[in-house]
Amino acid sequence: MIAITQINLSNPWIARGCVLSAGLLMAFLAKETAEWWKKKKLRREWNSVGKDVVILHQFIRGKYCLNLSPYALKVETFLRLANIKYVVDSDSPYGPKGKCPWITLNGEDLGDSEIIIRRLVQDFKVELNNHLDNRRKAELEAVRIMADEYVFWCVITWRYWLDGCVTFLQTHSFPTLLNPIFPFFMTRAIRDKAVMHGFGVHTPDEIYEFSKTACKTLSKILGKSLFVFRG
Repeated sequence: MIAITQINLSNPWIARGCVLSAGLLMAFLAKETAEWWKKKKLRREWNSVGKDVVILHQFIRGKYCLNLSPYALKVETFLRLANIKYVVDSDSPYGPKGKCPWITLNGEDLGDSEIIIRRLVQDFKVELNNHLDNRRKAELEAVRIMADEYVFWCVITWRYWLDGCVTFLQTHSFPTLLNPIFPFFMTRAIRDKAVMHGFGVHTPDEIYEFSKTACKTLSKILGKSLFVFRG
């Protein structure tokens, strides 16, 4: 038998607690409903762009470059080189994997820049490296991994932690009220992630040397060309 306890609302503390709980529940439901309607509206807009048009979800544009996210730049550069039609959405930068960028293609959502590019190559039958032999393709893949998994940590560790977001805020457009708040949260978050990764346990001077060596290596690979292994 289930015992039902009657709430004594004559107690002022209990009454206030009930009112507060009801208020929080209503606020939560209102927030969830608003988000649901927003997602539904955005989904209708995304579905209206047409067949085989890529919707690239990413951060807002920087002041001096298309995007300050290396991976967003990577995907958008690929779309341009492959002549794939796309539109940019900055209202929903984080996708199904909680990462930026992500894309929507014909109603399907895809996350992670490398998975996105592989899928686009498959669906649009794009092969930008068909002029390379297998060894060159393997070398190019090694360069990509170096940039994605090593140079990336050099960049964000300096940008958000060691530099304290100073240069970042000079090159990005944020509402005025967010300027003092963003470094407080971002610096801590990137520091903790860098330490967990292992890169952040090094001293600033050591990180600088790692970064300089990586940049010199990429410079030697590029030589005087604008592209790696340009055909």
